[in-house]
Amino acid sequence: MKIGILRGHNTIYNRGANGILKEEDMINDVSFKLINKLKAAGQIVIDCTPTQEDFKNIHSTTDSLRIRCQRANAANVDIVVSIHFNYYNGQANGSEIFYVSENGNNIGQPVLNEIVNLGFTNRGMKKNTSLYVLNNTIAPAILVEGCFCDSVKDTNLFDSEKMATAIFKGLTGIKGTLISTSPTASKDQIATWAKENFLNDNYKELLDIYWTDCISKEINPVILFAQMCLETGFLYKIPSQAGIDASYYNPCGLKTTSGGSNIDPTAHKKFKNWKEGITAHIDHMGLYLGLDGYPKESTPDPRHFSYLKGIITTVEDLGKTWTTSDTYASVLLKYSSEIENTEIFVHTDLERLAKKVDDLETSYSYLSSQISQINSRLSSLEDNLQFFTERIATLTSNVSTINQNIASLQSFVDKTLKHYQDIIKEV
Repeated sequence: MKIGILRGHNTIYNRGANGILKEEDMINDVSFKLINKLKAAGQIVIDCTPTQEDFKNIHSTTDSLRIRCQRANAANVDIVVSIHFNYYNGQANGSEIFYVSENGNNIGQPVLNEIVNLGFTNRGMKKNTSLYVLNNTIAPAILVEGCFCDSVKDTNLFDSEKMATAIFKGLTGIKGTLISTSPTASKDQIATWAKENFLNDNYKELLDIYWTDCISKEINPVILFAQMCLETGFLYKIPSQAGIDASYYNPCGLKTTSGGSNIDPTAHKKFKNWKEGITAHIDHMGLYLGLDGYPKESTPDPRHFSYLKGIITTVEDLGKTWTTSDTYASVLLKYSSEIENTEIFVHTDLERLAKKVDDLETSYSYLSSQISQINSRLSSLEDNLQFFTERIATLTSNVSTINQNIASLQSFVDKTLKHYQDIIKEV
């Protein structure tokens, strides 16, 4: 499927709303993550948003919208998705999707369902024939209003990763737990969980590598760390059926290029160190996911076969591809869930306090912005009042001068009239 993504606003003529969060920042965070997820799932994605080069031809919002639609139409996309966030009065909240055609309604409803599952109020699918994008693309289009950027309720719920995942699932129909995501737990949560399950602190070096290298590839480190725990039996706390140990530096059961039996130690690749072994693990997963840049020309992964590209999307898929175990995915999900639900008491309390402080600062910033706008308007009114006061004073002065002139003229007329009356009497 070929999908056209329109990042709303994003031009010098229209930057979007500024609420508690900036709409443009929210749009870009969600859109770029969505684009990456769609590409990783094998979809063709066209970012139809105007570029800097286009700005010279944009003199109005309509120009911007026209370029977006022309780009989508020229690419012959199958569907068009315009990403936006709402703004109203600080009280309105929730998610809604606009459409024109019945096809648009059918495309948008699953997306809205997934977003609402995140906890947002369902404002419904809404037919709207007045929106430019919905009326000027050949392919069916939807305009997603993810939530309200000026709502405390919505901005507290908002998470760009979860929003992008919801839209992705709604568009593709893919269910399950995505692997190509931002971290679903903190590094401290993983470390605390690991400390309870490993015999010693030998996991720490591995966690450092997984955390940094997975994030750089947009792979959830929670999933791969959990997979390492499953494949190595918590670094051989549970003995390997293949008879391998930590000296193999093999965190995920990778075989040699020629392969072999699961219980044959010689069939398993031996790496130089944990860095090389984990790099091979991440590269193998990146290939499975079909991420950009894969397959790689140079990798320590001994089974980096191009035909493996893009064969999975979710953790559930691993039970049918990485291995053929009926319980493999469920154990991975169990470990991942345990990590995500691990409580970090001291850090959690501090994080909650820090979040409250951040929320207060955000609210203060928003209120300050509103007060600044009000002060600016008051200043403008004061300037106008001063202008009119000066005009009134000038007019009053002019009227006074006119009155004086009239009085002088009246005096002259009176004197002249008396003069002629005196002459008449003498005659």
